[in-house]
Amino acid sequence: MKLPAHLASIFWNRDFDALDVIKDVNIIIERILIFGELEDWKWLVNNYGLDRIKQWVADNIDTTLVYFDETRVFWAKVVLNKKLQPIPPKMRWRNNMRAPRGCESVGMT
Repeated sequence: MKLPAHLASIFWNRDFDALDVIKDVNIIIERILIFGELEDWKWLVNNYGLDRIKQWVADNIDTTLVYFDETRVFWAKVVLNKKLQPIPPKMRWRNNMRAPRGCESVGMT
């Protein structure tokens, strides 16, 4: 099954026509939760169901979503009814990965 055309802009770095609703479920949920709009969210719920989306958020709340902290806090509250404290930007790098080369000199680590 193909994705609807209104989702194309949030998959700017993917071959949109090659995305598969079943095979690419994780990247589809991720992109819609991070970059989607209300129409996209409605499509997501109608096609995957709230339980599947809740499971994805629960599985990714401290990994994928940590790089988009405001989004992480929002979806934790909306989907999981869980209040999270924002992670200070400086700590996001420390908790999840090494800072890109050169960031040490500008205080990002």
